[in-house]
Amino acid sequence: MASSCSPDPANDRSNGQNAAGDQTRQASENDAAAEIFYPNLPERDFGGTEMTFLVRGGDAYEWDAIDIYAESETGEPVNDAIYKRNRLVEEKYNAIINEIPVPVGTMHDKISKIVKSGDSSCSAVIANAIESFSMATSELSVDLREISHIGLDKPWWDGALNKNLSICNKQLYAAGATNIMAYEATWIAMFNKKMLTDNAYNPANVYEMVINGTWTLSSYMELTKDYVVDLNGDGKMNAEDQYGTSGQGSMATGFYIGAGLRYVQKDENDNLIFKDFDERTANLLEKVSEICKINIGFNSHGAMNNSGNSEYGRVLLAENRSLFFTETLLCVRALRDMANDFGVVPMPKYDEDQEKYISMVHHWAASLTSIPASCPDIEAAGIILEELAYQSKQSVLPIYFDIAINGKYLRDEESVEMIDYIMENRVIDLGLANDYGNLDSRILDAVYKGNLAFASIYEKNGNAVRKKLESIMETIAN
Repeated sequence: MASSCSPDPANDRSNGQNAAGDQTRQASENDAAAEIFYPNLPERDFGGTEMTFLVRGGDAYEWDAIDIYAESETGEPVNDAIYKRNRLVEEKYNAIINEIPVPVGTMHDKISKIVKSGDSSCSAVIANAIESFSMATSELSVDLREISHIGLDKPWWDGALNKNLSICNKQLYAAGATNIMAYEATWIAMFNKKMLTDNAYNPANVYEMVINGTWTLSSYMELTKDYVVDLNGDGKMNAEDQYGTSGQGSMATGFYIGAGLRYVQKDENDNLIFKDFDERTANLLEKVSEICKINIGFNSHGAMNNSGNSEYGRVLLAENRSLFFTETLLCVRALRDMANDFGVVPMPKYDEDQEKYISMVHHWAASLTSIPASCPDIEAAGIILEELAYQSKQSVLPIYFDIAINGKYLRDEESVEMIDYIMENRVIDLGLANDYGNLDSRILDAVYKGNLAFASIYEKNGNAVRKKLESIMETIAN
């Protein structure tokens, strides 16, 4: 009730002093809240200095960086929000924000040359997770926790994801509200509502399972198994048939990360620890392998090449020949013209005892922010990054989610609600992202081939992972 938040009128009349004291305390609390949720940045005039960001360039899979720069207003909401944000920050600090695209896969070498030559042309880097890790472990990046004006504990930085990404209590790269590509790269499950209703199944039941905590690998398998159909009757599954799930080469990874598999964990000192193989890991991988076995429409062992190109999976969903299409949030854009309705849910849990839904952030696609060791003015870079992150939280992210995602691409209120579940617990596994010891490559191959000798793969490749982690920690801790 609204009245419960108001002082009792009788108390006001009988004890005006107490009422005034309550108001004073409330005002003080409001001031404290305002201080917490606004960056405490100094006034600075950078004299027209150019702040240059090296950013990941577009690639074959259309992962164009949209985090930092917009050349002009175009009428596209997110682009225009970024453009206005940049103008606001530039005017406030008398600085110029610029970006230089760098081809994917070459950022590490580019930054290495810049740092070793003493080149002071780059203020910050926006790279994918793989290249950000590589720069960090090559001592090319500075610890963001040591930069006084960057408040990684503030809500415009992704505290949960950054805790997942830190190493030895150092934050050599971070995700925040500026890193739209870290949101775009979040793994989701899209489903075809028509295929469900044609089979006398209410699509609302899928959302209910998520809300009730019963959306698990087992319930996913039960739901999808009857949708694998040899439509052309040739006795084998190919491009003309119907599937329970479609996607691309990383599809299985989205399932087993969502179900809680971790190659790398942390101890109480933020050290990296290899997660040993156990019974839960075996059961988890066997379930994912079974899902792949009965939904084999997505990779080199099925009807599609094992690549990052998910066009085939999208087409299957749009043509009512795949019940689910699992990919990144970015891919909802490509479904805008889909004739029949689709819904969005998080990846399923391992079982009902798993506390939260876990969403993999794809390491190739996600963007992270770092500052190179050769940055010409670390204080200025810190101020600009903090202001950009804060302003993004205020103006860019609301437009990205409320207008671009929820308003333009999603079809129902239930899917909008599911975005909260999806974004609540996002992770990047350091071992997965870097494929230490080739462990993940071999596990992924085994999952798709139905080879259940996972314990043997862990045993053969685990020591290589441990040695790599020890080497990384030795480098970063020094």
